[in-house]
Amino acid sequence: MACQPSFIRLSLSTSFALCWSAAVLASTMKLEGTGWSFPSDAGKSARFVSFSAGQRVSGFSGCNRFSGKFHQLDGKLTIGPLASTRMACKGDGMQREQHFLALLRQVEGILVENGKLTLLAKDESHLTTLIRRGAQ
Repeated sequence: MACQPSFIRLSLSTSFALCWSAAVLASTMKLEGTGWSFPSDAGKSARFVSFSAGQRVSGFSGCNRFSGKFHQLDGKLTIGPLASTRMACKGDGMQREQHFLALLRQVEGILVENGKLTLLAKDESHLTTLIRRGAQ
């Protein structure tokens, strides 16, 4: 049995094999203890999200800090409800913040691959891709 290039072949016997998507296997990574940000963000206004013990999530959305709960099971992830500070922002900061928080509310699944966290909607469509904090 031949597997597609993005799949892993698992041989169970000489006559039986299964192909597993590397993406599915990678999505089982536990997010606890990790932090993620947009590759294009830099400096003081860089948006990020961190996942910590006790199913706590926190981060910076561009103008304000936020915190709340997350629940992860296999490749499924839900975030919220979230609370945040209420500071105003200059320029397009508020739009960027609202966009980021809206993305987090829509997350229902993840894909972790090659140091990147892809956030997925309920229909498994791509919402955005984040990079591990501190990665170049």
